[in-house]
Amino acid sequence: IYYLKKTYELAIKNNLKNFIIIGIPIMEDFDFLKDKYTLRKKAKWEKELIDFEKINKSFKYIDGFKVLDLLKEQNLAPQKLFLSCDGHWSPVGALLNAELINSNL
Repeated sequence: IYYLKKTYELAIKNNLKNFIIIGIPIMEDFDFLKDKYTLRKKAKWEKELIDFEKINKSFKYIDGFKVLDLLKEQNLAPQKLFLSCDGHWSPVGALLNAELINSNL
């Protein structure tokens, strides 16, 4: 978190208007949490980013678990977000995460 904050400070110093960070869960996170992601305890680093966002209007933290809301709207399983061979985003995962990011701009 220290280096993210330093990077943000440097970016703002160089006239960057918005700084966006997205927390990206992996498939195992979805398997572990199932449909209870809204009840999960936030990690220390995530709490720090949320607090940092509150005092820095040009900083935005996006909770990557919110992509599950988009999955539910389209009646898709979380496994559709990832390639089975290596865990990277599938085309569906890339599209839904892009929509999540876009909705936060």
